[in-house]
Order: sequence, then structure tokens, then C-alpha cells
Amino acid sequence: MAPPTNAPLVMVGNASIVDRTRRAFPPPLHRRWISCPWTFWSRAKFSATQAFAALVSSACLCVVVSWAFVRELRLSIRGWINPKKRPAYEWDVPRKTKERYTKDLGYYAREVGLDIIDEVAETDDGFLLRIHKIENPRQERLPDGRGLAPVLLVPDWTLEELATHDLPAMIDHVSMTTGYSKITLLAHSQGAGAAFIALAQGMRPDIGEKLSGFIAMSPAVYAGPHVNSWLFTILVKCDWDSWVRLFGVMDFIPLMQWSYDYVPFPVFFATIGYAMFAYLFGWTDANWLLRRKTKQFRFTPTPVSSSSLFWWCGKGGWAARGCSLDTTLPRWFDSGCPPLAIYWGGKDTLIDTDALVERLKTEPDVTVIRTVKQEQAEHCDFYYAADALEWCFSSFFAMSVFQLIAGAQSYDWGKIGSISPVGQYAQCSPGFQLDESKPYAELWMGTHPSMASKLLSSGETLKNHLKSRPELLGDKVRQKFGDDLPFLFKVLAIGKALSIQAHPDKELARRLHAERPDVYKDDNHKPEMAVAITEFSGFCGFLPVETIAQYLSMVEEFDTVVGKETSEAFRHVVSKEESTQESIRVCLKDVFARVMGASDDLVRMELEKLIKRYEAGKERLVEKDVKDVVLELNRQYPADVGIFCVFLLNVVKLEAGQAMFLAANDPHAYIYGDIIECMATSDNVVRAGLTPKLRDVPTLVSMLTYKWGPADSQIMPPTKFRSTSHTTLYDPPIDEFSVVLTDLGAETTEVHEPIDGPSIFIATKGDGTLRWKESDGKESELRLQKAGFVFFIGAGVQVEFSAGHAGLTIYRAFVEA
Repeated sequence: MAPPTNAPLVMVGNASIVDRTRRAFPPPLHRRWISCPWTFWSRAKFSATQAFAALVSSACLCVVVSWAFVRELRLSIRGWINPKKRPAYEWDVPRKTKERYTKDLGYYAREVGLDIIDEVAETDDGFLLRIHKIENPRQERLPDGRGLAPVLLVPDWTLEELATHDLPAMIDHVSMTTGYSKITLLAHSQGAGAAFIALAQGMRPDIGEKLSGFIAMSPAVYAGPHVNSWLFTILVKCDWDSWVRLFGVMDFIPLMQWSYDYVPFPVFFATIGYAMFAYLFGWTDANWLLRRKTKQFRFTPTPVSSSSLFWWCGKGGWAARGCSLDTTLPRWFDSGCPPLAIYWGGKDTLIDTDALVERLKTEPDVTVIRTVKQEQAEHCDFYYAADALEWCFSSFFAMSVFQLIAGAQSYDWGKIGSISPVGQYAQCSPGFQLDESKPYAELWMGTHPSMASKLLSSGETLKNHLKSRPELLGDKVRQKFGDDLPFLFKVLAIGKALSIQAHPDKELARRLHAERPDVYKDDNHKPEMAVAITEFSGFCGFLPVETIAQYLSMVEEFDTVVGKETSEAFRHVVSKEESTQESIRVCLKDVFARVMGASDDLVRMELEKLIKRYEAGKERLVEKDVKDVVLELNRQYPADVGIFCVFLLNVVKLEAGQAMFLAANDPHAYIYGDIIECMATSDNVVRAGLTPKLRDVPTLVSMLTYKWGPADSQIMPPTKFRSTSHTTLYDPPIDEFSVVLTDLGAETTEVHEPIDGPSIFIATKGDGTLRWKESDGKESELRLQKAGFVFFIGAGVQVEFSAGHAGLTIYRAFVEA
């Protein structure tokens, strides 16, 4: 027969989906209470055990409550004699003193304009859970019908059943009913401890993929010094048989539930509830609103199962071991662990959160986005304290520095798999799965709608977040550029050459977007800057006209494609001393137009001749520097007209740390290497060669400035960045962006003074720590665990970078108006 179902029972060890071989959670050992078969005598034994345990536990409870009540009365008398003045709060409306005592949570929600809807979720092991859905009737819904991003609040539950069944069921239920694929988990004490257990290896780490963030308040993972008090000292000596005799196998001290249901004086029940817990756990009401104190305990204690309390307090349980997870394991969590924010009190003696924070620093796959220790707070103050909202809740999603999820673009010219730094860095984003056969070309960091970055903590797009928090942009930037980032930050991994291209200026961009919005997606200009991460090569700007004239004279194939008449006209105007720059520019435009407009047959025929000659080693001296480039481009793009651009454009080579600026209407094409790229927020590209994509030759020919000069003139000299020692500034002649490179040796620190505008940075090498102060004065710290971490920094925030043993390299794009 099945066990009785009129009480919450803990069914231990029945989760078949759990990998028991790698469990990071070792529960205390206890036998199942049920006897098989369920006979008359086993029923009688069970009933007798429960009756005896109810009497004994009730007697113990009465003694504890009486002692606690006397203690509370003594403290109250002392307070009346020597009262302490408590702070007043603007929001503490006097009419709220008329609030009644009730078990109806919805009453208190409606008092502040909210509502609570009861919903039911079913676990995978067949239990039904009641979930309170808190709604704001005045909240505007999104265009798709969804409300704001959902947050699942888990105040106080059991352990393994919540970890393996209840918590996954609740997450799935909230996601299904709200339409969000990821939600944020907010949990306190045992609920937070159970969530850490669920995320641990061997339990249910798969739920991490469904969470955009996990906010843990006073998480019950490591035990604090209070477990050495007399109560815990007694309980940790009780094995399962002794525990059953004292507390039974169903409700833990059923007298508490009976009192909760039937005591006719709710004020009295709430008062003794507070007195008992304050006595047992050493709480005070120092930070509480006194008129709310007993109302908060109208709901406490709530019924829990006997076996769940045994796991916390019994022999071999949490209090005895000092930690809910196995501290002998080198790792608790895998890469599916969501980003964490941890809040705890400096006066919390029940939980040792400092030990947890230190342990998480050793977890390679865990990202802790914020840790806040509120020195004056006790264990329950994060939801009972009068200003708990200001202490932690208001800062959950209001940080001025936060981690971003950057999007990876896969284009044919990118590097393959883990060879690509884009593929390597993208692995820092939750849910990204590296495909070793796939090219990864660009990592986008910014607000461009084609691939907008998202907040790691909530999944909200950076663009939407900046609209809701415009102060992150700074007043001057907003006045000049509006409520959006004026730049797009990228990492490029170039395995094969990009197209011969240029980007329009603002006037041309507006016209192209109006005429062909399907091709030119926006109306903004797109000046760019490239900073080499590794050795880099690319076309940039026209060669000196004397060099082009020399190629026309010495390279017959190039001369044929240009045409004898155009070639001779160009060489003639270049050789004449009285020629003006404008006349040379007109002739250079003719040469470029003839090349880009040459027929496919002519291009194919002349390239075949050129390649055969180079492969036979018959290149002339003037061609030696371009021979290898021609052969490589022909391998990548056979018979493409863009190959002839080696005789027209500079091949600029950069070492790591060197940069070049690409102004609007200047021709360029990246050939190979890895770079950091920053540009105005736009994706407008006019192409004409070395690409299978749409070519707009007439537009490209007409838009170029036809400026010329040597290759080294394209390299942009860096300067020192303010008062730093290890940071280089790349400051192009435009308003939308600048970039700094900070390269720190092992155990080195660098401070970036406040920038009067927003910024984004990416760590490309090493590891370290990022520290800053929020506007409320709270110091925050984030670990930069590995290359690929991307962060946003709001306007006016001073940050400190500290390198680990491997050093630290970061690139930071910013704007100031």
C-alpha cells in the first residue's frame, strides 16, 4: 500500500535522473520509515511512534517556547525602561499601523498595490507544489504579451527533494507560464542552500541552463558558529532512530501546525513564534520595523518534514559536517552554473558565507557577478529589516558594472573552431557550444540590433537596459548621441581575406538606406579602427601613385586589365611635375573603376597568366613583396578581380598592439590575423571584390576619396592614457569612440580614472580581478577568470584591474562627449 498522504513526506533517493557517482551533496544516512508490506501491525507501530513523538516533541516545544517567552519579556521590560530611538522612514505610512494579522499573504500584497495568485506545479516524482505568483496589476506588458522578466523566489524549503524535483518543477512552471526561456532565481537561507545543491555535480546542474542569474541571500551552505550552541549540540548527536522517537517521521513537531491553524489569537501566535526563533537562533530586532515584527511571524513556523530537519540538524547532517556539499571534492559546479550574486550579513552567526565566497573563487566555471556583505545585518534581515530594500533588493539589477553576453558571428572567412579566438571567447557565454568544424569570425559587443549584447544576470538586452537606466550613459553622451551606445566593439578572427570594401559617410549612408534599406540596414556612418591582437595584414588606402604607375609599367597582366589608354593616361599625369592632386585623383579613380568593372573573362584570363608566372618563379623584383599575397588570395577566391588590388592598395602589416584607423570612404580589406575592431554603430558595407556577397561596384567607385600614401602612414600612433602606467590609448579623429589597451604583468594593478561616458571591455589574456565602488558606496569585486569575459562599465565609475599569476590583458572601448 502507498504511504499516507495527509502530511508532507520526504521520499529519499528516488530521483532516477541523478548521477549518483559524482554527487557533490552527501546527505546523512537514515532509513526509510515505511515498512513493507503495510500490515496492521506496521500501521499500529507507525501510529504509536507518531503519537509518542508528538507528545515528547510538544512537551519540548512548550519548554523552549516558555523559556524564550520569558527571555523576550525580560528584554522588552529592559527596552521600556531604557528605550532606544529607532530611525524614521519616509515610506512608513501611519495608516499601515491598522494592518490586521492574517495568514492571507494576498492581503499584504494588496495593501501595497500588488496581487498574489496561487498556482500549482507538478514535480517529476508526482508531487503538487503550490506557488505564489506575485503580480503588479499596473505593470505594462511587453508587445508579445509577456510581463517583465520573471524572478522565482524560494524562501525556505527542504534539501534533496527541492534540489532534484521541486526546484526544477518550479523553474519549468514559471518559464512555461511566463514565456521566458530563462528566469532569475532569488533565494534565501535554506532555499539558497538547496539551490546550490541542485546546481552541484551529480544533482540537477541542468537547471543552470534555465537560469539567467541566481541571487543568493545568506545561503545555507557553510555552517556558522551558532551551530555550536546548546540546541545544535544536542541535535547533532541524534541518530535517525533517536530522531524518530523524538520527532516522528512526518511533520516536525505537529503542535506547530496545529497552533498555526487553530490558535484563535494570531497576535499571540506571532509573538511566541518570534520569541522562539529569536531565542534559538540569537536574532534581534535591531534593524526591524517594530510594528511589523510580529506580523512577519504570523507565517512562521511553517510545517516541514521531520527527515528534512534531520538533514539539517541530525547526526551526519549539515550542522555536524559544517557544509551541505562535499568539501573534499575539487569542484562542485560545472560550466552550466548561472552567474551568481551573493548577499550576506556581517552579524549572521548561523551561516558562514565568507567561507562560501572563498570556496567559489576556486571554482573555474563559476561567475560571481557581485558579493555584498552588509555588516550590520543578521541572518533574516535581508527580508525582515526595515531598509532591506535599500540594502540589497534595489541593487540586484542596478549595478553600474556588469557582465555581458556577447554574440558570435559565423562567416566563411572566420577561423575554424577553437583555433578562432572568437570561438574561444564565446565559450564564456552561457549556452554557447563550440563546433570545431564551424568558422567563428566576429564577436559583437554592443547594442546593434543585428546581434545585441545581453546582461548575463538577467538576459535583458543591453539596449533595453540602457533605456531604463540612461544614467549609465552619462548626461553629455546622451545629449550628443541619444539613449544608445554610439559604438560597436568587436573581436575579429580572420582566416581568409574579407571583401574589398568601404563604409559610407553619414550623408551617403542616409541616401543608401533610403534607396536600398534591404541592403544598407541603417543610416549611420561607419568609421573603424583595428588594433592587432596577433600579427595582422590587411589592405588599407591606395598605394603611392608612383608605385601604382610602376606596377602598370612592369606587370603586364595588371596593365591589360586596366587598359592601355587608361594606364598610359595615369602614368603620364603621375610623371608630370605640374599635375595637380585633383587631376591625379581623377586618373586614379579611372584606374580603379576599370579594374573593378573588368569583365569576368578578362580577369580570369589575365589572372591565369599571372599565377602561372608566379608559380614558375618568374616574378620581377618589384613583384616580390606581393607575390605571396596574390597566390594566397587566388587560393581563397580563384579568378576574383579583387586580387588585382594588391597593385592598387597598401598591404599594411601590424604587430600585436599596433593599430590603424579606417575613415569613411577609404578602401580596405583584412587579409589575416586577429584584431580588436571598434566602429560607429552601423553595419553598412559597400563591397566590390573578394566576396560571394552582393557587390555594389558603381557605389564603391563613386564614394572613395582616392587619397594615397605609404603603408606606414596608415598606422595610428598610440599615446599614454591619463595617469596610468600600463595602459595605451588609441584615439582616432572621430567622436564616437576611443580604445585603450591595458597589459598587466603578474600580480600588477592598474586604476582607470572615471570616464565621462559608457565603456565595454573584454579580457583577451590571463586572469584577474575587477574592483569598483557603486554610487551607494558599496565596494564590489568581480573575478576575470579567463579570456573572453566581457563587461559594461557605466559613466563616471572608477575601476581597478588586478592581474593574477598569468597577467591580464584587456581592451576597453569608450566614448566621451
